[in-house]
Amino acid sequence: MFHTESFCEFFKSYDTVYSHQKTNYEIQANEKSVVVAVDFDFLFQKIQNDIKLLQFYTRETEKLFVNIDLFRNFQLGLTSEEYLKWLYENYSFLFQRFPAQNIASFMGITNVWLSNLKTKLTF
Repeated sequence: MFHTESFCEFFKSYDTVYSHQKTNYEIQANEKSVVVAVDFDFLFQKIQNDIKLLQFYTRETEKLFVNIDLFRNFQLGLTSEEYLKWLYENYSFLFQRFPAQNIASFMGITNVWLSNLKTKLTF
């Protein structure tokens, strides 16, 4: 998933949170970034005593789930060409912020296929 300061700025290790198992993540930063890792048990203790933190955590988690499900559902339900068009129409900033090879990898296609799809689409 793509994360920026204004779009999906947080991500969670779902395996760690829900299965209580450690998860290995590889994070590829395309820009200067700060990564903060917080143990869920520590965070859970803090949100029990701070209603504002709980509200923030819940709101951001819901936004993240909606975005991830939206991207996943469209990726599964559309052809590569339709999905690329949907990405351009709804999230054009991704093409300005992330290299084409990362977008192709995210879409599950090769760089060449992405390039071919881009030439087919005219905006």
